[in-house]
Amino acid sequence: MSKKKLTKEQQEILEKKGYKGQGIFGLSFLLIALIIIGVNFFFRYKDSHKYDSYKCTEGTVIERIVSKIPRPGARGNKYDTDYAIRVEYYKEGSDKPEYFHNSDDAYSFLRRGNEVKVYYDEDDCFIAKKDVVTGLYVPAEKEYNRTLVIVIFPVLIGLYLIRDYRRAKKRALNGELKVREMVYSRNDPDIERQQRIAKNMEIAQAKIKIGDTVTITVDHPLGSRDKKLYYPVNYGYIKGFAGGIKAYILGIEDPVKEFTGEVVGIVRRENDSNRTLVVSHKDSLYTAEQVMHRIKFNEKDHKSRVIVKLKDIGLDPETIEDLGFEIKEGHVRYFLYMDNTPTKEQIQGLLNLLSEKEELFFWNFYHWSGSDPGAYISAYVANGKVIVQESNHGWSSGYKSIKMEDLIELIIRNWDKDWDLNKDYVNAVAIMKTFYPDDILAWIEKPTGNFTPDYSITAW
Repeated sequence: MSKKKLTKEQQEILEKKGYKGQGIFGLSFLLIALIIIGVNFFFRYKDSHKYDSYKCTEGTVIERIVSKIPRPGARGNKYDTDYAIRVEYYKEGSDKPEYFHNSDDAYSFLRRGNEVKVYYDEDDCFIAKKDVVTGLYVPAEKEYNRTLVIVIFPVLIGLYLIRDYRRAKKRALNGELKVREMVYSRNDPDIERQQRIAKNMEIAQAKIKIGDTVTITVDHPLGSRDKKLYYPVNYGYIKGFAGGIKAYILGIEDPVKEFTGEVVGIVRRENDSNRTLVVSHKDSLYTAEQVMHRIKFNEKDHKSRVIVKLKDIGLDPETIEDLGFEIKEGHVRYFLYMDNTPTKEQIQGLLNLLSEKEELFFWNFYHWSGSDPGAYISAYVANGKVIVQESNHGWSSGYKSIKMEDLIELIIRNWDKDWDLNKDYVNAVAIMKTFYPDDILAWIEKPTGNFTPDYSITAW
């Protein structure tokens, strides 16, 4: 009679109930136990022949000492027990008694007057006991049976997992195992309330951006037993909520129960859609490292990243990071990193954020110069038009018009290239404040010419 096979639907039910791979997992426990037992028996036989070259005689335990040793660092009267024995034996052809003395917990089974086997040579001596499992004589201080006691646990676990899996499989074959779906009543007010709160929270979180003004209500006092005072933790931050959204207040030293300020950062946890606001005084600026330094003991158990307000740049940093770029602060500029070469869609998304108030800056490998290799390119986007300017030490070109698709291709081709020792522009572009945006608008309307990348020309 052939065994019944599970249908695809029955297999899915077993997986949803958590039985996927359980049988193999149980067999793994039994295999581990078998390996341990095999190694244990190997050493039993090996140790029984370890002293085949020694001579053997009978000995008698003439002294057994039990000592109570105080346990170091333990509270109260806690002791460790130490066992020591003294065995008298006679070497072959000698009437002079010899003595074996040693201490080990394994000697606890011996009593005064017990007969033991003694193996000796000219320089060494040891006593042996009969192994109850193999019947061989092995060194008395060896405790092989402890391993066999421990191995009982993986055996029991393995047998339980296999038996449990087989029972579940049998129930699935008989149609008795089903996945219970959670059904909520539309009339359940608690369910409706939870769904409404979750939806409102999601909407509220989506609406709040870096740079917005919010009011934080402190939920409980921190650093003070007086419930009327709400002190910052170590003058670092205060926890509160903005309409149910978790928030940290930075940069205040006085007690506060309510605080209105600017969202200067967002804390995002890995695999978590929720955002924690970082709020401070208007126009306060913090780096991501400074924010994490202040709240690191709250976030230490979570993989988090902090997105902070960009100085002098009106772009939303969350939108930039959502495109896949990592923002790092540089001198009067921000570098946008990405380990892999970005797609055309990612570069297009970044360019769509720019205006005449922001300059996009990167190094161009596809330019030959007799002095410095390559050229740096400044790109500006406004009113659906793009202009670029090439420059390097001591020289610069005019502002030339370039097609959007040509600029995207040029950025992608230069993504992994940079000649500078610092390699700031390897896998990165920079954004910075445009100091004369009105002039840029004028050049966008009347560029000095057209710029078409020539990839046959390189820096070297």
